[in-house]
Amino acid sequence: MAIFRICFIGDSITLGTVDEDLLGWPGRLVRHVWAEGHDVTCYNLGVRADTTELIGRRWRAESAARLPDHVDGRLVFAFGVNDTAIDQSGQIRVTHDQSVKNARATIGEAKAWKRVLWIGPAPVRKQGQRVTPAAGVTYDFQNARIEALDRAYLDAAKDLGVPAIELHTGRYAHSWQVDDRALAQLRLAVDHAAGLGLAVHAGHGLTYRNVQPVAAIPALEELNIGHSVMSRAILTGMPEAISRMRHLIDAARH
Repeated sequence: MAIFRICFIGDSITLGTVDEDLLGWPGRLVRHVWAEGHDVTCYNLGVRADTTELIGRRWRAESAARLPDHVDGRLVFAFGVNDTAIDQSGQIRVTHDQSVKNARATIGEAKAWKRVLWIGPAPVRKQGQRVTPAAGVTYDFQNARIEALDRAYLDAAKDLGVPAIELHTGRYAHSWQVDDRALAQLRLAVDHAAGLGLAVHAGHGLTYRNVQPVAAIPALEELNIGHSVMSRAILTGMPEAISRMRHLIDAARH
């Protein structure tokens, strides 16, 4: 049994705004880890609408109070989406270059102190998404700005000595039966990361039906697949479920 504490630092996505269960993704993740028998303490330090500038001012003090030197402490950062928002005055909240500078400073300091996982900014559900968190305050989001920042963060990660990246395949998993656009974007992302010298992993929503086009991307070193394998194992047993997935992956790569 592992015993450790994790601070999850970010914005409303980390906080779990509008989550009816009041868990957010950190709470769901830690609940799963608890079910596996580990003693993990979760500190959700997500703040709604926070930018990299705001997170940079607070993360160390908030984390230090929760991760004293005598405990095994970990840090998970997820930020950037709010930086790209255009506010009601027509101004971007944090410029692209300043956001990258802030990220480098925060992650660089964090890596020198604790073990770190850094999650890039997630796309919004639709182009031109507008959020009104309070009267007279509006934020407009565009995936093009988020994707550009995500790519710049990737370059920064390489400079900071991050050894590996995992790409989220959720967009592909939702659209692979419709068209190949998400797969093409995934290939570009894999090639870009591999070109930086990073080990490239991928996962989320991969199944026995859709795994092979992803597995066929040469630079991918690892696929993380859990739900589909476990679901099949209920019917066929774990050895067969793993063997079948392994066969599909190997066939796609040869």
